[in-house]
Formats: sequence, structure tokens, C-alpha cells
Amino acid sequence: MQRTNEDIDRNEARIEKMDEGLIPRSEFELGMKAIEQRLEFQKKLIDQNSEEIGRSRTARPIDPG
Repeated sequence: MQRTNEDIDRNEARIEKMDEGLIPRSEFELGMKAIEQRLEFQKKLIDQNSEEIGRSRTARPIDPG
């Protein structure tokens, strides 16, 4: 029985140590929100660049020669 109690204590200590290393949920959510905003901004830039590339390809004069 003593061995089991030692194992339980050791496991609880490991869990506490892991919990100390975790960031608070509110910080995690703020970080994720910032990442999502950057991703959305990058998607907009990609869309804008794609539109500009499309316009430049269609705006080229055709050389009949």
C-alpha cells in the first residue's frame, strides 16, 4: 500500500509541475485570436494579389504580329 501511495504522490507532483508550465487559458485565447487575425489579413493580401495578377494578365495588349 505504501508503494501505491508513493506512486500517487509522485503522479500528483508531476501533474502540478505540468500545470505550472501551462499558460493561462485567457492568454492562450488572446494568442489564438491574434493568430486568426493575422491569417485573415494574409488571406486578404493573397486575394488582392491574385486579383492584381489577373487584371495585369487581361490588361496586356495583344501583339497581332
